[in-house]
Amino acid sequence: MVAGPRAAPDVPAGAGCESPWPAVVIGSLVFASLHGYTGWGIVEVFTFGMFMGWLTISP
Repeated sequence: MVAGPRAAPDVPAGAGCESPWPAVVIGSLVFASLHGYTGWGIVEVFTFGMFMGWLTISP
């Protein structure tokens, strides 16, 4: 497939990982960093993101 300047890559971003956990951790970090909390609030938001990621990947 010929990829143009706006074409999506043929391989998904996480295709090289065997485990989904790196994506869950990175996603939780991004999720927490985009909120304006400080101190324990950021920890709670990160934990919430990790829990939602765990619910998403659990069978």
